[in-house]
Amino acid sequence: MNVAIVHHPALRYPETPPFHPEQWYPELRLYRGWTSRAPANPVYRAVRDGLLRLGLDREHAGTPDWNPLRGIVRPGDRVVVKPNLVLHEPPALVGSQALFTHASVLRPLIDYVLLASGGDCRLTVADCPLQEADLPRVMRANGLEALLAFYHAELRVPIEFVDFRLDHMVLRQDGLVERRQKAAGDPRGNVTMRLDRTSELEAITRGDERFGSAYQQAFAVQFYDQERTAVRHACGRHEYLIPRTVLESDVFVNVPKLKTHQKAGITVCLKNLIGINADKSYLPHYREGSLDEGGDEYPHRHWLTSLNHRLRRRYAERGALLWVATSRSWRFLKRHVLTPRVLGTESKFLANVGIGGGAWYGNDTLWRTILDINTILFFGDAEGRLHDTPQRRYFALVDGIVAGEGNGPILPTPKACGVLLLGDDPLVVDVVASRLMGLDWRKIRQLDAAAARRGRRISAFDGDVSAIRLASNDPRWSRLFEHAEHLAFEPPPWWDAIRLRAPELEAEAR
Repeated sequence: MNVAIVHHPALRYPETPPFHPEQWYPELRLYRGWTSRAPANPVYRAVRDGLLRLGLDREHAGTPDWNPLRGIVRPGDRVVVKPNLVLHEPPALVGSQALFTHASVLRPLIDYVLLASGGDCRLTVADCPLQEADLPRVMRANGLEALLAFYHAELRVPIEFVDFRLDHMVLRQDGLVERRQKAAGDPRGNVTMRLDRTSELEAITRGDERFGSAYQQAFAVQFYDQERTAVRHACGRHEYLIPRTVLESDVFVNVPKLKTHQKAGITVCLKNLIGINADKSYLPHYREGSLDEGGDEYPHRHWLTSLNHRLRRRYAERGALLWVATSRSWRFLKRHVLTPRVLGTESKFLANVGIGGGAWYGNDTLWRTILDINTILFFGDAEGRLHDTPQRRYFALVDGIVAGEGNGPILPTPKACGVLLLGDDPLVVDVVASRLMGLDWRKIRQLDAAAARRGRRISAFDGDVSAIRLASNDPRWSRLFEHAEHLAFEPPPWWDAIRLRAPELEAEAR
């Protein structure tokens, strides 16, 4: 259970794609004869340093034969690289690079995938962003469009890019929504994966008499028709829609953004896999109602709850268009006014207005969906079957050069951290990431539950942090769990419970 942490506080993204290395390292045989290089690309150097610190292909390190991904990627492999391309930057975040994975982080990773495969692989970069995401804008802003063009035109490497979405919103020039339209999705199609009674959601599933016992009406996905979710998540029936490209892959390379998350606490490796489901209505995010009503959308019962239910059911997917059209003012209010710091935590009225959609620490649904999707990635095949052994190899590189704190994942406060995390175990990387952020992994449900799971484990980690071997250029982070230092991320609103406090840090260090 090894994790590398590369930390340079002044590390920033290079501005000029396709993000060549500043020197042609001896192992980069695919670039022999090239003279063009970047005047400065500290990100390429930092990723390479992380691969070295992990001890990958240690016996060849520093020689032209070094091939760090040799044991992960093989000739002939089908490789999926999954960045976080969630949404284009809203006006308040334009130029911040805090929302999505930057392509300069992808460049060295793709180079080393090509090196390990000898150029003989089917390489796909893919994601399922939010329906309202203007994906061309994202790919221009993070440099991915230019990077893929370089591989196609200069190296003649046919890297495929796939937008997994089955529908998306067409935006007007002013950024508001004009209409929703169908999208092509994965050209290889999608596979219905059924977890049924093995789903983490089964423990909180109950039937609804209005639709018969086979249906579950309590699960909800904000601005999606609940009946579409109900037929997919019922007593004894839980299914997801996974692109065949993912399930046919031999290697999955996860490149998430380091951010906090309103409904899940953090979004790093585990949460980034929500983007391998092709239809968001398959992804329960919360259960309708307050805790005393059997839901987890709000902490308190209030008349606003029932009003919210009626509006959502009435407008369903049309409501998504209304939401996006008014989102600037609403998100401003939630970020700057409707927060526990401004309003206090005791007001039922304000809590119900300020939270909404399960965006709080009491969300007991989304973490289950997250673990279901991770189970599918590791144990699912392209025929829709779940196995007892992993079906593909895995590697993760977390982009925390500019991270997001506070009201993430789509309206975070940018946090320039200059950090990268690398490893081959998603849970271990997430535990290290949360501790580095100054957040208690034991209070982040998808992490704690994954560590305690029995059967179809997605990780070797069982909760003993002393078994995690850390390697970093910064001596503090090589002993991360032995002292009280961290990067002091602000948790999302209504998630103050996950903040690491002095007594917890002292007990952890002991």
